Amino acid sequence: MDVWRFVIPVLVIGAAVIAAVVANRYRTPMHPEIDVTGLGDRPGIVLFSSVDCSNCKATIANLKEAGLLYREVTHELEGQRFEEQGVIAVPLTVFVTEDGSTSAILPGVPKVRTLKSEARRIGVTPT
Repeated sequence: MDVWRFVIPVLVIGAAVIAAVVANRYRTPMHPEIDVTGLGDRPGIVLFSSVDCSNCKATIANLKEAGLLYREVTHELEGQRFEEQGVIAVPLTVFVTEDGSTSAILPGVPKVRTLKSEARRIGVTPT
């Protein structure tokens, strides 16, 4: 009987820790809302990147594998746009709807299936 007074709290705490670890693994870091007015076609995809960024290259490879066209904004060539749009990290993939609003903002390297899913949601079809 006294053993259960110890075992049950340990099991509950253990389950909570496991749930937190699993939830954190699938959490996408948030990026503040940005304004992409005047960038690319509508609906469309805008990728903010940098020349020396290996994750940017991986994102470009995933976009190509998904067969998606995108407008790339490179920090070295269009640094002022990063400030104008409030971009604080690269790579940053932004999905823009027909009316110019953002449907999704994906920091980091999105998976191919995520890219395809978000593209379908805004009406962009792979090439």
